[in-house]
Amino acid sequence: MLSKIGKKNNKSIAQVIQRWLIHRNVIAIPKSVHKERIEQNFRVFDISNEDMHSIAALDTGPTLLFYHRNPKMIKWLSVTKLDI
Repeated sequence: MLSKIGKKNNKSIAQVIQRWLIHRNVIAIPKSVHKERIEQNFRVFDISNEDMHSIAALDTGPTLLFYHRNPKMIKWLSVTKLDI
């Protein structure tokens, strides 16, 4: 879906994701030292809300790993120490 939207709008997948984050009011700070990449980071606002709704439709329900909004799971994650 991201690739399809990117091709439709002549954008990279990274630009589509950047627009998706902005659409969801997620603060993202893309980093680059290359002028062309910095300029690309600003050229995402012409990707339509319709395309954003297409991405939102990809969410088919809770994750198979764990539900990240479950307070019990968040507490468990915050106190569990992994021995790696």
